[in-house]
Amino acid sequence: MNTLVIPDLRYEQSFWRTLNANSVRTSSAKPQVTAKVVAYTIAIDHVLKPFIQGFLWAELLYILRPALRKIFTSGRNAGIRIFGSLGLARPSTINYKLR
Repeated sequence: MNTLVIPDLRYEQSFWRTLNANSVRTSSAKPQVTAKVVAYTIAIDHVLKPFIQGFLWAELLYILRPALRKIFTSGRNAGIRIFGSLGLARPSTINYKLR
């Protein structure tokens, strides 16, 4: 039976791994972790990548907004029909609107 491999999610070990990989990439002789490598790694891992991911996520949600609005409306209408078929009062006090 195969064993389940759990990934290393600890921040320090993964940061050191990235630092070492970037130090090997930047210097051809003896790889050293310098201030330049640390600044580069922090800029990429903590500034640039989250910015790009956030931008792409926002664009995806902007593109999917009409479909999400339709799904929301269909779900609300289905809930109203279910409430009506059970003989319950229509929940008209709650008015949800998408902007």
